[in-house]
Amino acid sequence: MRPIKLYVVVFLLALTMLGPGLISASADTFTLSGTFTDGSTLSGTIVIDTVAGTVDSGDPITSAPDSGSYPFLYTQGTVSSVYYAQFGTTSLFSFPFVDLVFPTTSLVGYTGGNLCSVDNPCTYTDSTLDLVTATLGLQSGTSAAPEPATFVLLSMGLISLGWMRKRRCQSLTDANQLA
Repeated sequence: MRPIKLYVVVFLLALTMLGPGLISASADTFTLSGTFTDGSTLSGTIVIDTVAGTVDSGDPITSAPDSGSYPFLYTQGTVSSVYYAQFGTTSLFSFPFVDLVFPTTSLVGYTGGNLCSVDNPCTYTDSTLDLVTATLGLQSGTSAAPEPATFVLLSMGLISLGWMRKRRCQSLTDANQLA
């Protein structure tokens, strides 16, 4: 029986340490739709990292009479028993802004659904009363995005295979020269 080579041990250690939980992050894109009490509509997309449980980005858009685009994520976090994300028109906090309030304290594993609104009341009552209805639907075709750890792990494996092949060829060359 052959002894276990050092590169095999290093590769297995790297796989054990880097592999679980770091191979991919799930940044899912959700379609936003809703209606305000003044009759204007809410649309756009929101990107949520459902592994880390955070809102990555978004672009909520409102129609007339208060039409506008809100591409800047100001703040997000947990208040009471809800999770909120606040979007604005500039990178600095200013009015107007759009509050999206999720009826949960964590976005880990989030798959979409109704947001807090008049039709779906939550304990958080800041500006969500302006929304009559609001929903987030998961867009089809979104998938896990590889993180840098994936590429490090793959590179280490390929380098190990190349190094192993080189040593094997050298040992065969050395053996042929002795013969």
